[in-house]
Amino acid sequence: MACKIETLKDNNRMSTQELLQTINEKIQEGVTEFEIEACGQHDIGGSSWSKDGKPLTFYIKNPGQRVGAMGTDAATIVVEGSAPADIGWLNAGAKIIVKGDGG
Repeated sequence: MACKIETLKDNNRMSTQELLQTINEKIQEGVTEFEIEACGQHDIGGSSWSKDGKPLTFYIKNPGQRVGAMGTDAATIVVEGSAPADIGWLNAGAKIIVKGDGG
């Protein structure tokens, strides 16, 4: 089952740092699939990896800059909608799917 993360609660936006830390904590717990309702947070999905090499999958809405940046070949990143121009910046093998406009 996917781990669902909503980054806007009661009009309070989760910082990019807090979101990335939450993702990494969940990966340490064994989670490999994420559904993220972002609010412009940067760098989602790309540089995340599991120590045991398990593939990671991210379904993301409303990403900020550099979604999928530095992605590894064990990552699949699906943007449900549009993405900024620098999606996949320095991609190192991640599969990135954008179901909307890019750039």
